[in-house]
Amino acid sequence: MKRIILFVVAMLCAVSLFSQQGKPELTIQIEPMYMGVWMGESVLNVGNVYNYEDSFTYDVDEDYNVHYAESYGATSTPLNLEMQGVPLIGADSTPFKYLTAVRPELIFRMNQWGVGASGWWFKANSSLEGTVSTPKSTFPDDYLVPGETYTYYVNGVQLWDQAVIPVSNDLEESGYSPVSYWAKNDISISTVDAFVLRTLAENQGSHIDMTLGGKYVKVENNRDEGMKMRAHATGYYDYGDWTYASVFDNNITLESKSSANHNLFGAVVGFRGKGDAGIFGVEGFLNQGLLFGTLTLNSVFTDTDDVTVDTTYTSYYKDQQYAWRNTELLSGTFPSDKQATVFVPVTEAKLKFLVNFGKHFSIGAGGFASILWGIPVAQRWSFPSDWNWVQAGWKMQETNLVFWGAFVAARLVL
Repeated sequence: MKRIILFVVAMLCAVSLFSQQGKPELTIQIEPMYMGVWMGESVLNVGNVYNYEDSFTYDVDEDYNVHYAESYGATSTPLNLEMQGVPLIGADSTPFKYLTAVRPELIFRMNQWGVGASGWWFKANSSLEGTVSTPKSTFPDDYLVPGETYTYYVNGVQLWDQAVIPVSNDLEESGYSPVSYWAKNDISISTVDAFVLRTLAENQGSHIDMTLGGKYVKVENNRDEGMKMRAHATGYYDYGDWTYASVFDNNITLESKSSANHNLFGAVVGFRGKGDAGIFGVEGFLNQGLLFGTLTLNSVFTDTDDVTVDTTYTSYYKDQQYAWRNTELLSGTFPSDKQATVFVPVTEAKLKFLVNFGKHFSIGAGGFASILWGIPVAQRWSFPSDWNWVQAGWKMQETNLVFWGAFVAARLVL
């Protein structure tokens, strides 16, 4: 907000300076926009739901030869996030639910020179969740029947480059715990531009300008992935005249959280133009810049085990019983905090078609795009092998952030 105020003050000073040299022209534009963002499959694909199946059949012929056949394999369903813009005025407000960004612009011209300022802001998020259960295997409790087919199942979730096998749970028919999983990602961006323009060519209300200015961009990205399982086991045995029973219960939570925050400044050069043909017009610009600034990365992976063990001793005649409960909360964390200076190229373009109502007011519609090339986003946790904590770690993620939008516009010339 402070930077926006400074830009407005600079604009007012420029207006005062130019107004002493001739007839000024002030153009005010507002562009309500439906905007989306593309972050790349490598960022938005967080894992898979897998379904493993192993079936076998055996038979015995009349000569007592045993014939055995087995088929096994796994299928997977990708877990892909789909980023959606957050409405600026409530998700349930119609038609404002499609208003996800706004781009205002202010330009003051005097002869062939001018100054301007613009900006836009946008936020998008995505989330998914679900539960995967393993069906009961078809193995009999007593003996195998020749000619029958038996199937063994394991269903689970692959996250963090790891196909996590569900823990044992004797409360489930399959013997495996259900796996509850979730994934979230959100990104927000705000930009402010200030520039000086010089008209290169003009003819009867049409003109081509060159612009040179500065740009500020703030980007915040957060991601969160995790799963929950329940390990459960019940054991009994006799010890003399006493019966010993133990119930082990462990609620397991695995979760990775990470964030990337950018504060970027830089120089931008570009071209913009406007052309009229009667009541119709077209307007657009193309800008290219190089931003630099501070990147802050904060990440932590947490492994939590909430363990309860209930133990009872019961006498043979059940006239005496002793019971007690042990609880233990185990939590392992793997944090990563970094700060670095980054350089990010940026490209912006706009094309708008206008209908002019006299010389001072126009309405229109068009498209807008802004690309941040090779920008680091929130880190991703990775297990490269089976629960090998030594090889596990945080991986840097870089992608091209492509913000695109379709807008309607109002233009006022004073």
